[in-house]
This record gives sequence, C-alpha cells and structure tokens, in this order.
Amino acid sequence: AMQAARGSVHDWLGVRRVSVLAASDGLLRAVRPPAWLGGVRRASVLAAPTVSMAAFHYALPDALIARYPAEPRDSSRLLVLLAGLPAADGSSAPSARGALAAHVAREARTLHAGGSDFVDCAFRDVTRLLPEGAHLVFNESRVFAARLFGVNASASPSGTVEVLLLAPDRPGVDPADALGATVGTHEWRAMVRADVGTGAVFCVGGPVAAALSGGTSGAKLLVRVSRVYSSWIEEEEADGVEAAVQLYAPASEAAAAAAMAGTFPSAGGAAATAAAAGGGEAPVQSLSTVLELLGQIPIPPYLRRSSEPSDSLAYQTVFASAERTGSVAAPTAGLHFTQDTLEQLRVRGVQTSRVALHVGAGTFRPVTAAEIASHEMHSEPFAMSARELLRLASSADHAAPIVAVGTTSARALESMYWLGVSALLGGGHAGGVGEARGLHLEQWEAYRLAADAAAR
Repeated sequence: AMQAARGSVHDWLGVRRVSVLAASDGLLRAVRPPAWLGGVRRASVLAAPTVSMAAFHYALPDALIARYPAEPRDSSRLLVLLAGLPAADGSSAPSARGALAAHVAREARTLHAGGSDFVDCAFRDVTRLLPEGAHLVFNESRVFAARLFGVNASASPSGTVEVLLLAPDRPGVDPADALGATVGTHEWRAMVRADVGTGAVFCVGGPVAAALSGGTSGAKLLVRVSRVYSSWIEEEEADGVEAAVQLYAPASEAAAAAAMAGTFPSAGGAAATAAAAGGGEAPVQSLSTVLELLGQIPIPPYLRRSSEPSDSLAYQTVFASAERTGSVAAPTAGLHFTQDTLEQLRVRGVQTSRVALHVGAGTFRPVTAAEIASHEMHSEPFAMSARELLRLASSADHAAPIVAVGTTSARALESMYWLGVSALLGGGHAGGVGEARGLHLEQWEAYRLAADAAAR
C-alpha cells in the first residue's frame, strides 16, 4: 500500500515527521479500535463493501492440516501462481510491482520448468524468488502463554474451564506493557468457554484448584469475570462468553477464600500494594512470569491437539521479540523463515524492517454475520519505529518492491497508509507536535476516506 501511493505517504511523513519522531519511545503507535468506540462507525458501515461470507466458504480436508511444523522450517512447501505474471521473455515492467512479478515468474520457471501455472517450490526457494533490493516487512510480535485452564469455583457450571486472555481491556494499553506489569494491574479482555456471568471465579493451578478437584494446597492464580460483553460461539468448540476479567495471585488459602467470597482486589495494583506492605499476598510477580508457569501457548484449534512444551518455541517466529510480546496467535507466514534463510536474504541484498502488530481475538472469533459489513472486527494495536518507517518510505521513493510477510504485516502497512491519507485530508489523527500516540482507524474508515478523496 505504501508503494502504491508512496508520494502521499512521503508527503505525510514530511508534514508530520516532527510529531512522529517526538514520541517518547521513538515509536509510531496506532490502534485499530473495535467498532463500538463510535466516531465514524455509521458512515463507515455505509461505505463498507457488499460481500457475502458465503463467497469464502470452502472445504479443507482435515488430513491436509499439518499438526507440527516441518523440520527444518524452510523445507515446507511454497506454491507460486504464475497466472497473470509476465512471460519469461516479457518486456521490462516499469513499476516496482511489475518488476517483482517479472522476477518471481522468471525464477520460478527456472526452478521448476513446465507448462503449469502452479509451481511447487520449497520455502527456502524464497531466497531466489525475491530480487535484490526488495524490502521485506516482518511482524516481530511474540505469542504469550495466553490459554489458562482453571476450575470453576462458582456454583455452576462446575468442572474445568478454558480462559483465553486476548488483550488488555482498556484501549491504548500495550499488551507487552500489561504483561510486564504486576498481576492484577490491568483487567483483560478474555474468551471464557463457559456460560458464566459477572462474578464467576476460576482457580488456575496450585492449591485451591487442586482442593476443588480433590487435591490439597492453595491457588496460584484466580480469575474473576468482572463484565460480560457478548456470547462467544465457535464452530466445533464449546460455547462461551467474551468478558473482562480480573487476575489475582493470593499466597494463602485464606486470601483465596476471601477473594472467592467476594472481596476480590480491584484492578490497578491492589495486590501488589498489599504484598509490598506484607499483607499476605504472593511475592510481587509480573503477569508474564505467572503465565509462563501456569499458561499454555494458544495453538490454533484447527490443529486438533493440546499444547505441548515444544510449542513455546515451535509456535514462535525466529525473529519474534521478547520486548514485543502480546499476540494470541503467531504471524503464520513468518513461521517458515529460519536464521539461515534470513542470512541468505541479507547476503542477496534484501532489506528487512519490523513492525509489531499484536494478533488478537479476531483471529479466533468466527464471522457469524451473513454480510461482511455486519461483522464487528476486534481491535489490534501495532507499533513501528520512526526509523523503520522512514526506511520504508525511502524504499518506496526508489521504487523498491515492498513485500509484507503475511497478512499481519500487510494490514499494519495498510493502516499506516490510511492514517497518512487521513492526515492529508484533515482528519487530524496525528495530534499536535510531539504527539504520535492515539492514532486509530475505524473498521471501515479506509472506504470512507477513499470516497472522501474521490469527491475532492
């Protein structure tokens, strides 16, 4: 998207460069908020495309779904579609996209000669398929152990309940910051696979959960439903609710019993304050530390297996950053890269940049609406350093092919482009000088902006 309208993007950078570079941590941060935040939602829905979800239905045989990654990762298969690409002896293409297409077509035909429009390659062939000077954009967000299994301490229903932490419940809170904070500092948006209401409490791990199941000692983590937002219906999975939850790490059975009886500490660090004062709480621990002990990596449900210890590495990209932890699903296309693949690309002169887009509930929650315009998509926060953004703008100015690795990188680039369009059209998202936070796009705002631009 940046390449397609690089002049507009670069003009926007020129106008807003001071505000972007003046961000406190050197990051351009943006949020794609849920539609219920208001703003231009009504106008955006009117501008949304008329597309039926039935157009996306297809059969995928279960036997064709890999349960485990290939070893090594870059030995996986890569399909190249030649239909619509230039012929091997075609004339030179002036655009970056055309040059990239011509290079891919030429190399793919060299690798696997034949008359088919489908070329079956190995993923490691990407080092030949990408031309010198291409600019790859990776999503370096890291998956966290977001899946918890606890015992329902409420009267009904009983039994083990799955809780999947999705993102901090308060908009604008970076998941990486919330994970690094003390347990209980933030409420979290979560998927709970049970028909529960406000006040339901679950015991995860340790003593109390063991006691409720017939074991003996006290709890490690308590999860309380503070608000229910909606039902959660997922094909071939147990129904449940989407809710805001509070987290609490009591150190004794007495503290756990008090919390389950109704004196649950409020979010905002109450548990940490009590611990610092010697109030009988567990030692102050970050949420990420607790989740590493009690949580599981949320592998996709279509794998039809339980999470295993090896998934903590296998379900992460080799370029995932610990400082950018916050996704509940891996950026899948990036999983195929190895350190050797990255090194070969570097030697060939392929540039790389990184964005951090934290994958959220939208990747798990199914679309139940008949028409796309009726579906409300969840938000996803993303961040990119000003330095990386300027490097991308430079590549666009020099007509270098910009290649997004997977859909997460693609929608981050798309969002940045439309934020630029909004600024050019007077949307005012960028704020004042020194203010690069608070940028956001409504779900269908790109369609509204395109219509506004066309009308000028």
